[in-house]
Amino acid sequence: LFITAVVYVVLIALSCLILYHYIMKIHKNGRMMDLHYRLTRDSDAFFLPYDLEISTRQMRYITRKAERWRGENGSRRKIGVCDFVLTDENDSDFKEVITHMGIYTLSMDGTRELHRHFIR
Repeated sequence: LFITAVVYVVLIALSCLILYHYIMKIHKNGRMMDLHYRLTRDSDAFFLPYDLEISTRQMRYITRKAERWRGENGSRRKIGVCDFVLTDENDSDFKEVITHMGIYTLSMDGTRELHRHFIR
């Protein structure tokens, strides 16, 4: 009787451990673990990018893909870059440059449609 109780306790503990591991790390690609970290850790302990922030590597991939893209009826994607310089009337030393990069779909009939755009 004692051995049976010990075996049941060990099996229940092992099942609970496997269930905990599954829920925290495997179920929904670890979202529970991520939620746990976000709730319990200090905000300086992990990196959170700004909304829609992408890396330079991703930006290069997107631009290369856009340059190689060919659509129906010969349409292509072209990249346009424009710098906007912000100045302040009250402070002559203030100067801020904002770069806008747009990826446009150019059709054969001459129409241009914005596909994606990025601001830095």
